[in-house]
Amino acid sequence: MDVLLCIVHLPSKLCWSGESQALECTHLARIIREVEARVRHERTVLVGDLNMNPFEAGVVGAAGFNATMARQVASRGSRSVQGERYPFFYNPMWGHFGDHRGNAGGSYYYDSGQHVNYYWNVFDQVLVRPELIPRFPVEELRIIASTPSRTLLSQQGRPDARVASDHLPLLSKRTNHKLRGAVETTNYRRRLVHTFCIVAPSLDDYRYELFMVSHGVMPYPVEVMIAPKDVKIPPPRS
Repeated sequence: MDVLLCIVHLPSKLCWSGESQALECTHLARIIREVEARVRHERTVLVGDLNMNPFEAGVVGAAGFNATMARQVASRGSRSVQGERYPFFYNPMWGHFGDHRGNAGGSYYYDSGQHVNYYWNVFDQVLVRPELIPRFPVEELRIIASTPSRTLLSQQGRPDARVASDHLPLLSKRTNHKLRGAVETTNYRRRLVHTFCIVAPSLDDYRYELFMVSHGVMPYPVEVMIAPKDVKIPPPRS
């Protein structure tokens, strides 16, 4: 079964207004719908740092990601506004507000010192189209605040950027809460090709190729690309 994977990192609130973020979501959502029409299915997963909470206009708006907290609502498939059809995303991250699941109240902490202050935000999200809901292990999705060897939080209980990042990661039990990065290098048509992958050790070292960097004998200039399906890159030499 083919699935479209959309990985995003949208601009920060430190740089963009909420209105600009919402309009960017509208633009990206339109591109996703165009690609879905081209591949003739809507089995799409969107994952990444949205720099917005699940309740913000760019995420819940019909012309944006149109993402709802309720599986039953998302299972309707789509909704119409002014005669225009907008497919739903299901957003399970609504259930990760607050510290009832562990010792973190979200994936990102910010104390703005203003009258309205959420402190904990859920900027890092996973959205799935309705067709994938039965296959998506919602109960296994976690915001990770610690690993077997260390905590990812500071003494104040906030994400510690000195250890990993100012955002906490999301992982599923199926990966045993572990992923690693890998770079595989080989020769292809007189060029060096470096393939950047995410590897899940608990899933028989399943690999997902993120992108490739290709260059000649000299390291510059480089070409960054997504591997075309009809191009078979030989495996690296052992």
